[in-house]
Amino acid sequence: MKIRKHLIGIFLTAFLIGCAAVVLLVKKAAFPAAEIEKAVLIEKPAASPTAAQPVSSTSDFSPKIKDLPEFDEYDATKFKKGMVDVEFNGPNYRREEAVARTGERWLGLFFENGEYFLKNTRVRVVRNNEPPDELGFDFTIKFDRRSKPLLLFKNVGLLRESKVLTLFQYMESEDSDDADVMRRGFRREYRIGETKYVMTIEDGLTKSGKKALALVLESGGVRQVIAHEAYFDDDYLGVLLWAGDLDSDGKLDLYIKANDWEKGFFYSSLFLSSPAGKGQLLKKAADFFTAGC
Repeated sequence: MKIRKHLIGIFLTAFLIGCAAVVLLVKKAAFPAAEIEKAVLIEKPAASPTAAQPVSSTSDFSPKIKDLPEFDEYDATKFKKGMVDVEFNGPNYRREEAVARTGERWLGLFFENGEYFLKNTRVRVVRNNEPPDELGFDFTIKFDRRSKPLLLFKNVGLLRESKVLTLFQYMESEDSDDADVMRRGFRREYRIGETKYVMTIEDGLTKSGKKALALVLESGGVRQVIAHEAYFDDDYLGVLLWAGDLDSDGKLDLYIKANDWEKGFFYSSLFLSSPAGKGQLLKKAADFFTAGC
């Protein structure tokens, strides 16, 4: 009996010593946090130079741009400019936001047979048969062409009927990885002929020191802040919807959507190169707006 107790004691002692040794070995072998991050990064495939590369919201805010204009309240008269979003916003509108009037001729950006065109189209604004939805969207715009345009324009810049060079169009899908969402770390590169354009999202500050995200476009030694929005943790400036040469001047034009802060809110802006001034690459030519709930 004494021998059995003695053997059990030896076994327990050996077991405890073994556990302690394992713990010490694990501690010695463990990576510091920084080394773990390096190891994970090594496993990731190299990112495409034109793809978005999101930066974690825990990253330090490091403003490279100072003295940005303050954030102004949205001016509801702006959406009366001659542009209507048909594709990205959806087919239904409130009457005052549809802007167009039945019988008017508008210039539409159409995608037909694998190519993009600006073509004239006559529009009809009709009331839906069903009661308005909870947001009051009870009107639809119809067209005299079989295909539906992405966008409608009226008296916007130097736009005219023509074939349109399109470099990018946003396509929403369930498999989307938000690569087109303009968060911190977003970067895109485009070329038109021999001219290279680089789009990035950078940290910035307004004149009063408020945090902001800025969309910066660079080309040919010119660097321009195209738009900026208030910054909050894990937030974004907006979504890139379209890029190409809309006004046929051989230079990049952009169409972007602002951060949709609330349900039903949609605010988009068209930036064209042809009206840009000295030291500029783009200038806002039109915008479109639907209020939220």
